[in-house]
Amino acid sequence: MGTLFDTYEEEFLELKTNFGDLLKTIKNPSTYHDDKKETLSQANNVISESEELLNSMKLSANTGSNKKLISKCAEYEKEVKHMKQELRNVESEIQEKEDRDSLFSGGRRKTELIEGNADHKASLLRDTEKAKKTSTMLKDAKKEVFETMDIADDALRRLDEQNSMMERMKERVREINAGLGTAKRTIGQIQRRVMTNKLIFGLIAFFLFCAIIGVIWWRYVRDPNAESTPTTSTPPPATSAAAAAFRISPLTTER
Repeated sequence: MGTLFDTYEEEFLELKTNFGDLLKTIKNPSTYHDDKKETLSQANNVISESEELLNSMKLSANTGSNKKLISKCAEYEKEVKHMKQELRNVESEIQEKEDRDSLFSGGRRKTELIEGNADHKASLLRDTEKAKKTSTMLKDAKKEVFETMDIADDALRRLDEQNSMMERMKERVREINAGLGTAKRTIGQIQRRVMTNKLIFGLIAFFLFCAIIGVIWWRYVRDPNAESTPTTSTPPPATSAAAAAFRISPLTTER
Protein backbone atom coordinates (compact mmCIF):
# COMPACT_ATOMS: atom_id res chain seq x y z
CA MET A 1 0.00 0.00 0.00
CA GLY A 2 2.89 2.31 0.75
CA THR A 3 4.23 1.86 -2.75
CA LEU A 4 0.85 2.72 -4.30
CA PHE A 5 0.58 5.82 -2.10
CA ASP A 6 4.05 6.89 -3.20
CA THR A 7 3.02 6.56 -6.85
CA TYR A 8 -0.04 8.70 -6.23
CA GLU A 9 2.10 11.20 -4.36
CA GLU A 10 4.62 11.53 -7.19
CA GLU A 11 1.84 12.14 -9.70
CA PHE A 12 0.27 14.70 -7.34
CA LEU A 13 3.55 16.59 -6.96
CA GLU A 14 4.01 16.62 -10.77
CA LEU A 15 0.53 18.03 -11.16
CA LYS A 16 1.30 20.64 -8.50
CA THR A 17 4.45 21.69 -10.36
CA ASN A 18 2.53 21.78 -13.64
CA PHE A 19 -0.13 23.96 -12.01
CA GLY A 20 2.53 26.42 -10.83
CA ASP A 21 3.92 26.68 -14.37
CA LEU A 22 0.42 27.26 -15.74
CA LEU A 23 -0.19 30.06 -13.20
CA LYS A 24 3.06 31.74 -14.23
CA THR A 25 1.98 31.57 -17.86
CA ILE A 26 -1.44 33.05 -17.04
CA LYS A 27 0.04 35.90 -14.96
CA ASN A 28 2.61 36.74 -17.66
CA PRO A 29 1.50 40.07 -19.27
CA SER A 30 2.87 39.00 -22.67
CA THR A 31 0.46 36.06 -22.84
CA TYR A 32 -2.43 36.68 -25.21
CA HIS A 33 -6.00 36.64 -24.01
CA ASP A 34 -6.96 33.51 -25.91
CA ASP A 35 -3.85 31.71 -24.65
CA LYS A 36 -4.74 32.67 -21.07
CA LYS A 37 -8.21 31.17 -21.47
CA GLU A 38 -6.73 27.95 -22.78
CA THR A 39 -4.22 27.89 -19.90
CA LEU A 40 -7.02 28.43 -17.36
CA SER A 41 -8.80 25.44 -18.81
CA GLN A 42 -5.65 23.36 -18.46
CA ALA A 43 -5.23 24.55 -14.82
CA ASN A 44 -8.82 23.49 -13.99
CA ASN A 45 -8.07 20.07 -15.48
CA VAL A 46 -4.93 19.84 -13.33
CA ILE A 47 -6.95 20.64 -10.18
CA SER A 48 -9.54 18.00 -11.10
CA GLU A 49 -6.83 15.40 -11.58
CA SER A 50 -5.20 16.49 -8.31
CA GLU A 51 -8.49 15.98 -6.44
CA GLU A 52 -8.87 12.52 -7.94
CA LEU A 53 -5.31 11.61 -6.88
CA LEU A 54 -5.96 13.07 -3.43
CA ASN A 55 -9.05 10.86 -3.03
CA SER A 56 -7.00 7.84 -4.12
CA MET A 57 -4.30 8.73 -1.59
CA LYS A 58 -6.93 9.14 1.18
CA LEU A 59 -8.35 5.75 0.35
CA SER A 60 -4.89 4.20 0.40
CA ALA A 61 -3.95 5.91 3.70
CA ASN A 62 -7.27 5.04 5.40
CA THR A 63 -6.96 1.40 4.29
CA GLY A 64 -3.60 0.99 6.07
CA SER A 65 -4.59 3.30 8.97
CA ASN A 66 -1.26 5.05 8.55
CA LYS A 67 -1.40 8.31 10.48
CA LYS A 68 1.60 9.72 8.67
CA LEU A 69 -0.01 9.19 5.30
CA ILE A 70 -3.30 10.58 6.60
CA SER A 71 -1.54 13.73 7.77
CA LYS A 72 0.08 14.05 4.33
CA CYS A 73 -3.30 13.74 2.74
CA ALA A 74 -4.55 16.56 4.98
CA GLU A 75 -1.64 18.76 3.90
CA TYR A 76 -2.20 17.92 0.24
CA GLU A 77 -5.88 18.73 0.63
CA LYS A 78 -4.94 22.17 1.94
CA GLU A 79 -2.63 22.61 -1.07
CA VAL A 80 -5.44 21.67 -3.42
CA LYS A 81 -7.69 24.25 -1.74
CA HIS A 82 -4.89 26.80 -2.08
CA MET A 83 -4.52 25.92 -5.76
CA LYS A 84 -8.26 26.45 -6.24
CA GLN A 85 -8.08 29.78 -4.47
CA GLU A 86 -5.16 30.95 -6.60
CA LEU A 87 -6.98 29.88 -9.72
CA ARG A 88 -10.13 31.76 -8.65
CA ASN A 89 -8.05 34.86 -7.95
CA VAL A 90 -6.42 34.66 -11.35
CA GLU A 91 -9.80 34.12 -13.03
CA SER A 92 -11.27 37.12 -11.20
CA GLU A 93 -8.31 39.28 -12.24
CA ILE A 94 -8.73 38.20 -15.83
CA GLN A 95 -12.48 38.87 -15.65
CA GLU A 96 -11.91 42.34 -14.20
CA LYS A 97 -9.41 43.08 -16.96
CA GLU A 98 -11.89 41.89 -19.53
CA ASP A 99 -14.58 44.11 -18.00
CA ARG A 100 -12.28 47.13 -18.07
CA ASP A 101 -11.25 46.40 -21.66
CA SER A 102 -14.84 45.90 -22.63
CA LEU A 103 -15.78 49.19 -20.89
CA PHE A 104 -13.02 51.09 -22.66
CA SER A 105 -13.72 49.33 -25.93
CA GLY A 106 -17.41 50.10 -25.42
CA GLY A 107 -16.55 53.76 -24.97
CA ARG A 108 -14.34 53.64 -27.98
CA ARG A 109 -17.06 51.85 -29.91
CA LYS A 110 -19.55 54.47 -28.75
CA THR A 111 -17.20 57.22 -29.87
CA GLU A 112 -16.64 55.40 -33.12
CA LEU A 113 -20.38 54.95 -33.51
CA ILE A 114 -20.93 58.67 -32.86
CA GLU A 115 -18.21 59.58 -35.31
CA GLY A 116 -19.54 56.98 -37.73
CA ASN A 117 -23.05 58.39 -37.36
CA ALA A 118 -21.73 61.90 -37.98
CA ASP A 119 -19.85 60.67 -41.05
CA HIS A 120 -22.91 58.73 -42.15
CA LYS A 121 -25.09 61.82 -41.66
CA ALA A 122 -22.65 63.93 -43.66
CA SER A 123 -22.57 61.25 -46.33
CA LEU A 124 -26.37 61.18 -46.39
CA LEU A 125 -26.46 64.96 -46.72
CA ARG A 126 -23.99 64.80 -49.60
CA ASP A 127 -26.01 62.03 -51.24
CA THR A 128 -29.22 64.02 -50.72
CA GLU A 129 -27.63 67.10 -52.29
CA LYS A 130 -26.41 65.02 -55.20
CA ALA A 131 -29.86 63.50 -55.57
CA LYS A 132 -31.42 66.99 -55.61
CA LYS A 133 -28.95 68.15 -58.25
CA THR A 134 -29.59 65.01 -60.26
CA SER A 135 -33.35 65.51 -59.95
CA THR A 136 -33.00 69.13 -61.11
CA MET A 137 -30.85 68.04 -64.04
CA LEU A 138 -33.40 65.38 -64.95
CA LYS A 139 -36.23 67.93 -64.80
CA ASP A 140 -34.25 70.31 -67.05
CA ALA A 141 -33.44 67.47 -69.43
CA LYS A 142 -37.10 66.42 -69.48
CA LYS A 143 -38.13 70.01 -70.21
CA GLU A 144 -35.59 70.21 -73.04
CA VAL A 145 -36.87 66.90 -74.41
CA PHE A 146 -40.45 68.18 -74.43
CA GLU A 147 -39.35 71.42 -76.10
CA THR A 148 -37.42 69.41 -78.68
CA MET A 149 -40.49 67.25 -79.28
CA ASP A 150 -42.62 70.38 -79.78
CA ILE A 151 -40.06 71.75 -82.24
CA ALA A 152 -39.97 68.40 -84.03
CA ASP A 153 -43.79 68.29 -84.22
CA ASP A 154 -43.84 71.84 -85.61
CA ALA A 155 -41.15 70.91 -88.14
CA LEU A 156 -43.13 67.82 -89.17
CA ARG A 157 -46.27 69.91 -89.57
CA ARG A 158 -44.38 72.40 -91.74
CA LEU A 159 -42.90 69.57 -93.76
CA ASP A 160 -46.39 68.16 -94.30
CA GLU A 161 -47.59 71.57 -95.46
CA GLN A 162 -44.59 71.94 -97.77
CA ASN A 163 -45.19 68.42 -99.05
CA SER A 164 -48.80 69.32 -99.82
CA MET A 165 -47.62 72.49 -101.56
CA MET A 166 -45.12 70.46 -103.58
CA GLU A 167 -47.85 68.03 -104.60
CA ARG A 168 -50.07 70.91 -105.69
CA MET A 169 -47.15 72.47 -107.57
CA LYS A 170 -46.45 69.14 -109.29
CA GLU A 171 -50.11 68.92 -110.28
CA ARG A 172 -49.96 72.46 -111.65
CA VAL A 173 -46.73 71.68 -113.50
CA ARG A 174 -48.40 68.63 -115.07
CA GLU A 175 -51.36 70.80 -116.04
CA ILE A 176 -48.98 73.44 -117.47
CA ASN A 177 -47.08 70.73 -119.36
CA ALA A 178 -50.34 69.44 -120.76
CA GLY A 179 -51.32 73.01 -121.74
CA LEU A 180 -47.90 73.57 -123.31
CA GLY A 181 -48.32 70.38 -125.34
CA THR A 182 -51.70 71.55 -126.54
CA ALA A 183 -50.25 75.02 -127.29
CA LYS A 184 -47.35 73.45 -129.19
CA ARG A 185 -49.75 71.41 -131.29
CA THR A 186 -51.93 74.49 -131.88
CA ILE A 187 -48.88 76.60 -132.80
CA GLY A 188 -47.70 73.85 -135.12
CA GLN A 189 -51.07 73.77 -136.83
CA ILE A 190 -51.06 77.57 -137.11
CA GLN A 191 -47.53 77.52 -138.52
CA ARG A 192 -48.53 74.87 -141.05
CA ARG A 193 -51.58 76.92 -142.05
CA VAL A 194 -49.43 80.07 -142.35
CA MET A 195 -46.94 78.25 -144.55
CA THR A 196 -49.77 76.82 -146.60
CA ASN A 197 -51.34 80.27 -147.01
CA LYS A 198 -47.98 81.79 -147.91
CA LEU A 199 -47.44 79.09 -150.49
CA ILE A 200 -50.93 79.63 -151.91
CA PHE A 201 -50.48 83.41 -151.99
CA GLY A 202 -47.11 82.94 -153.65
CA LEU A 203 -48.61 80.67 -156.25
CA ILE A 204 -51.44 83.10 -156.82
CA ALA A 205 -48.98 85.98 -157.17
CA PHE A 206 -46.87 83.89 -159.51
CA PHE A 207 -49.88 83.00 -161.62
CA LEU A 208 -50.97 86.65 -161.68
CA PHE A 209 -47.48 87.74 -162.64
CA CYS A 210 -47.36 85.12 -165.37
CA ALA A 211 -50.80 86.17 -166.54
CA ILE A 212 -49.80 89.82 -166.65
CA ILE A 213 -46.60 88.95 -168.50
CA GLY A 214 -48.56 86.77 -170.88
CA VAL A 215 -51.05 89.52 -171.55
CA ILE A 216 -48.28 92.02 -172.13
CA TRP A 217 -46.40 89.62 -174.35
CA TRP A 218 -49.51 88.68 -176.18
CA ARG A 219 -50.58 92.22 -176.73
CA TYR A 220 -47.35 94.08 -177.35
CA VAL A 221 -44.75 91.54 -178.42
CA ARG A 222 -46.52 88.94 -180.48
CA ASP A 223 -48.87 91.34 -182.33
CA PRO A 224 -47.57 94.87 -182.33
CA ASN A 225 -50.43 95.92 -184.61
CA ALA A 226 -53.00 94.62 -182.27
CA GLU A 227 -53.61 98.06 -180.86
CA SER A 228 -55.14 99.24 -184.08
CA THR A 229 -57.30 96.15 -184.50
CA PRO A 230 -59.94 95.99 -181.88
CA THR A 231 -60.42 92.49 -180.61
CA THR A 232 -63.01 91.16 -178.24
CA SER A 233 -61.57 87.68 -177.70
CA THR A 234 -58.25 88.38 -175.84
CA PRO A 235 -59.41 90.08 -172.61
CA PRO A 236 -61.73 87.33 -171.39
CA PRO A 237 -58.93 84.77 -170.67
CA ALA A 238 -57.05 87.22 -168.42
CA THR A 239 -60.22 88.22 -166.75
CA SER A 240 -61.24 84.61 -166.22
CA ALA A 241 -57.76 83.75 -164.87
CA ALA A 242 -57.84 86.64 -162.40
CA ALA A 243 -61.34 85.74 -161.34
CA ALA A 244 -60.28 82.16 -160.84
CA ALA A 245 -57.34 83.32 -158.75
CA PHE A 246 -59.60 85.46 -156.56
CA ARG A 247 -62.01 82.58 -156.13
CA ILE A 248 -59.23 80.26 -154.89
CA SER A 249 -57.81 82.78 -152.37
CA PRO A 250 -60.86 82.96 -150.02
CA LEU A 251 -61.03 79.21 -149.93
CA THR A 252 -57.41 78.89 -148.74
CA THR A 253 -57.95 81.65 -146.18
CA GLU A 254 -60.91 79.83 -144.69
CA ARG A 255 -58.79 76.72 -144.31
